Amino acid sequence: MTRDEAMELIDRMPYIPTIAENNKKLRLELYRLSSESDDPLEWIKVIKSCYVQMHFVDKTNISEEELQYGDNAKKRLEAELSQAVGITEKDIEDYINTYIDKNSEF
Repeated sequence: MTRDEAMELIDRMPYIPTIAENNKKLRLELYRLSSESDDPLEWIKVIKSCYVQMHFVDKTNISEEELQYGDNAKKRLEAELSQAVGITEKDIEDYINTYIDKNSEF
């Protein structure tokens, strides 16, 4: 991934939809397929979906397996973006949040 591709992906993050599946078994299968993909867009869907499940839907009902998919997708995304942008993996989340706050139309 180039720096330009990474920045375009970061720009699109607020608009990328979650995986909207109420059936837990089907949702896990979609997480698995997205996580196994080499597409960072799919990883973002998993990360956002896990976040929504934890903070807005029912955090008592999210499984350890779902959390694992979210964590793995986040690690892969951070590694990919940090390399492309040229900063450390531990700094990429703050970089993304700051960038989106400054450049988002929300």
